[in-house]
Amino acid sequence: MFTIQLGHPKINTLSDTTFRKVRDVMLKLFHQHEEQWFLLYQDTPIAFSYQQDLYQSFDDIVALNWILQKQTEGQTVVKLNSELFLISITVRWKEEELVADFQFEAHEPLYKSYEAHLNLLASIQTSKSEFQSEWRTLLRQIITSVKVAGVDIEDGTERRKWELLQQTESKIPNYGKLYVRS
Repeated sequence: MFTIQLGHPKINTLSDTTFRKVRDVMLKLFHQHEEQWFLLYQDTPIAFSYQQDLYQSFDDIVALNWILQKQTEGQTVVKLNSELFLISITVRWKEEELVADFQFEAHEPLYKSYEAHLNLLASIQTSKSEFQSEWRTLLRQIITSVKVAGVDIEDGTERRKWELLQQTESKIPNYGKLYVRS
């Protein structure tokens, strides 16, 4: 099982709304010790900060969702960084079938037993659309937060990445399990 649960982060008022890179916005936009978002992996919550962890994982999250839309078959590796773990996810898909193999690496020895437990649950099988639906909730929250802040991306390549994020999110038809009515 793989689910994403969002927090409700407070957004900083920005004195300068011009940024070179999209991911740099995360460092200034979100408070350091505010709400977190959670990846619920096999019913085990893993917390990510909106500021630091999203900053470090942003490019991989966008690339993952873009490539899943563009290719009917493939494989990619995504790296997510949280306060406790570096998580490498090898995602393989063919048509609508998707397998994601998770590998957890604890940042501190204190979390090695937690790492060992999570690595025993190493793989999930789901549909490609369900997997992307979970990411859509987070992508939508990023887009909304950046728009509310009135951010301008000055670098042309990075501005294209911002447009790609918006296009990718808009093509995911559903939101994650926690954000739809049953």
